[in-house]
Amino acid sequence: MNVLITGTNSGIGFYLAKEFIKNNFTVIALDRTYNNFFKKEKNYNFISFNLEKLEENNLEQIFLKIPIDIAILNAGIAHPLQLLSTIKQSNLNNIFNINVWANKTIIDLLIDKTSVKQIIAISSGIVDNYSKGWGGYYLSKILLNELISIYAIEHQSIHFSSIYPHIIKTKMTNMLIKTTNKDIFPSILYLKSQRLGNLDKEAKLIYTAIKNIKNKKSGINIHLDEII
Repeated sequence: MNVLITGTNSGIGFYLAKEFIKNNFTVIALDRTYNNFFKKEKNYNFISFNLEKLEENNLEQIFLKIPIDIAILNAGIAHPLQLLSTIKQSNLNNIFNINVWANKTIIDLLIDKTSVKQIIAISSGIVDNYSKGWGGYYLSKILLNELISIYAIEHQSIHFSSIYPHIIKTKMTNMLIKTTNKDIFPSILYLKSQRLGNLDKEAKLIYTAIKNIKNKKSGINIHLDEII
C-alpha cells in the first residue's frame, strides 16, 4: 500500500515515514527538502512541494501517476508566543497557508485524482485548552479540524480524521521553550515541566492509531490516547 506523508524531512513526519516503511508501505513524501537518510530506501519516493507557494507546485500530474491509499497531513508551523493583536497579518496568512490551505489543496487533488481511502490530519490538543500567546496556531488548528469535518460530510467514501498527538520534543518545542518569556506567557512553564515524548515512540503510536481510527466515525477530531 502507498501512504502520502507531508513534512517528512524532520520531526514526527520523519519518524512516521520510517515506521510506515518498516511496515512494508511505500511512502510518498511531500516536502521542500530531501532527507538523505532515505537515500537508499527503495520504498521512499520524494516529491518536492513548497507549502508556502502553492501555485508553483504541479501535484495534479504527479497524483495521476501515483496510486495513494492513505494520506497523512503532518506538515505545519507554529509561531513564537505572542498576543494575537501583535501578529502581523502577513505572518498570520503564512501560518494559515501552511497549516490549513496547503492541506485543502492536497485534499482536493487527492479526491479528484486518486482513489485515496483515508485522510488523517495531524492537529493539536491546544484546540481543547487555549492558552495565552498561541492565538495564530490555535486558530489554524481549529480551522483544520473543521476542514476535515466538512470533507467527511461531503465525501463519505473516504474516511477523514484529525489526531491530536502528545506534546513531543521537536525543534519547534525547543525553540519555544528557549525564547518565550514565562512572565508574559506562563503556559510555557507547563511545556517546560512536561516530560516530552519520544518521536520514535510517538510515530509508532500514531501508526497504530491510524489503523484503529477507521472504526470511528469519519470526521472525528480525537486525542491519540483515545484510540490506542
